[in-house]
Amino acid sequence: MNNEPKPRKVHKKHLFLKVFAVLIVVIYIVVNISINLSYAIQPTKNLSHSLNLSFKPKNQPTWINNIESAMAINGQQILTYGQQKELPTASTAKLVTALVVLKAKPISAGHTGPIITMTPADVAIYNNYVKKNGSVLPIVNGENLNEYQILEGMLLPSADNLADVLAIWAYGSLPNYTNAANQYLKQHHINHTHIGTDASGYSSSTVSTAKDLVKIGELVMKNPVLAQIVNQKQAYDIPVVGTINNLNYLLGADGINGIKTGSTNQAGGVFVGSANYQLPNNRSVPLITAIMGTPDLNDALIDSSILIQNDEKDFTNQQIIQSNQAVGNLNLPWGGSDQILTTKSINEVTWYYSNTQYRLKIKPLRVNQKHLTNIGQLTMTANSMNPSINIPVKLAQQIHEPLWWTIFHFNT
Repeated sequence: MNNEPKPRKVHKKHLFLKVFAVLIVVIYIVVNISINLSYAIQPTKNLSHSLNLSFKPKNQPTWINNIESAMAINGQQILTYGQQKELPTASTAKLVTALVVLKAKPISAGHTGPIITMTPADVAIYNNYVKKNGSVLPIVNGENLNEYQILEGMLLPSADNLADVLAIWAYGSLPNYTNAANQYLKQHHINHTHIGTDASGYSSSTVSTAKDLVKIGELVMKNPVLAQIVNQKQAYDIPVVGTINNLNYLLGADGINGIKTGSTNQAGGVFVGSANYQLPNNRSVPLITAIMGTPDLNDALIDSSILIQNDEKDFTNQQIIQSNQAVGNLNLPWGGSDQILTTKSINEVTWYYSNTQYRLKIKPLRVNQKHLTNIGQLTMTANSMNPSINIPVKLAQQIHEPLWWTIFHFNT
């Protein structure tokens, strides 16, 4: 008896399927490699970039010793010196009065606003401030002043009585004005300034910090009506008194164009200053400063002048981007990275305290891309006084996709 096993028959269908499967795998690999190694493939979706650029200006900060102060260039971050305690504002509170009144009773640049007739109540306010040795501008019952003239009288010779008169006219009463003013400050994120019992700042119940006064000063200088007034050395044809003078004797020196003086026994000297600084690149930028708690107003003005001059020394024209400087990394999905380089050098005027901002944007890239230049751009704002600068960027080397990644990541 023959016990030998019979030969197994290979089923033609199974053999066909095996051959077909192998053929599919081979075709997949060949096609995938040929596609992914081609220049004309679709942009790789998994590439990402990370910015690794930082910049530090060369200059060092300069402050007035032991003086509560703050400053900002062109709306950049506000820099401070001292503890920033809430201190009496004196007449710098009138800047808030002007802003809040103009919110309720706006006037356009070149217009004077409505006529306001002085009443016995207004005369009583004047007499009250005279008794307290406040800063006043004489008025009489029945006198007609337009809104612009009252703003001039309040801001230039710093008339306490006109601040209260204007606030009551706009809001009906001082308590109503106080509520509106404090609400206005909250809306503008000025959180350490509190308006007290009057609109003039004579009362020590109105307090602020140097940092907050800079914020208020920025709002004032953005208002064309107020910016015009605080830059006036004199105002003319004011009923009863004629010509009035600005107590800010710094006007015109070192580009100073505002803003407001203040002085009381409780507050000492206070000054919120504004200057247009001429940059070496022929642009000008606004500088806002605030000083609080000096012995008297003259000290506040002198110290403010020194601070402004010191600030101007903190500008420099220097190279902030070098050609072929690494500004980022292109992170590759299969591991590793390729450096992103700048294509040119950039020189700009910078301020010591500039908050330099960068944004790196890369175009969709192709694996084995032949052209390594102009793959995107670095957008840089070295400081807010200069326009944004766009710098083309390039890859340090060509991207080569590994064979194993090509095989297992079809059309990625």
